[in-house]
Amino acid sequence: MIDIIQRLGIEHHFEEEIELVLQKQQLILSNHPCDFFNSHDQLYEVALAFRLLRQGGYYVNAGLNDSITEDNNFLSR
Repeated sequence: MIDIIQRLGIEHHFEEEIELVLQKQQLILSNHPCDFFNSHDQLYEVALAFRLLRQGGYYVNAGLNDSITEDNNFLSR
């Protein structure tokens, strides 16, 4: 939804809501990375979430994706 709002160019109307969603996603990713990956059905959803977090100024460990995908066979979905 955030990506669509940004593409429409109306993100300035939803700055607080977007920030809250990104904070929640960062918290889940930091504390429970398996839950973060399991909450996304497709690999492109994970990539989009990573891009949005990085774009929002949040740190996302690039190596985290590799370790989780190897452990959970995420790519086989």
